[in-house]
Amino acid sequence: MDSQLYRAFEDQFRGSEKLISARLQQYENFFIPIASTNPGGSIFDAGCGRGEWIKLMRQYGFDCTGVDENPYMANGSDQPIHIGNALEEIKHLPEESQSIISAFHLLEHLQCGLIISFIENAFKALKPGGILIIEMPNTENIEVAGSSFWLDPSHLRPIPVAFITFLFQEHGFYRYKVLRLQEEKDLHQFDRKITLSDVFFGVSPDVAVVAQKGPEDQPLVKELDVAFNKDYGLSLRDLVNRYDKQREGGFLRRKRLHTAKVIKALLKKYTT
Repeated sequence: MDSQLYRAFEDQFRGSEKLISARLQQYENFFIPIASTNPGGSIFDAGCGRGEWIKLMRQYGFDCTGVDENPYMANGSDQPIHIGNALEEIKHLPEESQSIISAFHLLEHLQCGLIISFIENAFKALKPGGILIIEMPNTENIEVAGSSFWLDPSHLRPIPVAFITFLFQEHGFYRYKVLRLQEEKDLHQFDRKITLSDVFFGVSPDVAVVAQKGPEDQPLVKELDVAFNKDYGLSLRDLVNRYDKQREGGFLRRKRLHTAKVIKALLKKYTT
């Protein structure tokens, strides 16, 4: 797919810039403490697309660089975006120079070796206490894994979260957090009935993993304790377990009612 056609594809299927900007605001538990503790810190956004993340981060005072290979992505944008190969440029970032490195919906376009190289170079370029944000389609969502992921012909293969967290551990990150941010809010209500449709389609269609570079005694590590200790979203297993428990609860209620009817009938039979 040529660059101009892919920009049109993104505009139609990725979502509007307003929608994506609103979704990105959900990372505020991570980037606001960094903006406060390290004002004016540097951000490198690999595969920045239309520049929604860059625009948001500039509002919080960060010094931002966005890189994308598609020249049509930056059309009409007043953000600091340039055309290039982010996987090459990250290799040349000064060591321990970046507060945040991000890759939103980039890794699913890459071969395994390039994914490993990107994470390795990101670790080198991050300041102590800095974070790497990786967001990608969520293979726990059955509809995404079986259908919508393959709508983009440049996607190579779905990437399980466990593989990314393994790479983070192997490359020395201090800690990581998995974020699921886009499921329906009422799914979090304890008394919400979980349907089969919820199991198939209710899990967040995107998933992110945020990793932090140590060491543990860095001030920024403590500043992000709240963000890393919080839970974000529901996994497929969470929804399946709730669905099973509700079905089991309904079965037991029906069984108790049936037993009560049988006892009532027997009492009536032998007491008249």
